[in-house]
Amino acid sequence: MVRIQLHLAERHVQRLGALARKRGVTRAQLIRQGIELLLSSEKDEADPLLDLIGAAGPAGRTDLSERHDELLYDASPDRLPAAAEPDEPAR
Repeated sequence: MVRIQLHLAERHVQRLGALARKRGVTRAQLIRQGIELLLSSEKDEADPLLDLIGAAGPAGRTDLSERHDELLYDASPDRLPAAAEPDEPAR
């Protein structure tokens, strides 16, 4: 392990000490657990756009441009937002 020094707010030191006593561990162990939790959650965050791959079903569909909302968002046509009215032509 590598030894480091860090600065904490007094309130954090007090709360950390109380939690360490309650759990019967050292403050250093709690800090290491917190770091591990933070780092493990960071690597689990995938790009949400990758979830769209294959969401429209198998390749070769010919109706994607007409049914994209229904296929990608798994929505029935009656739940989709109403089509916007076209803008009036400029005069």
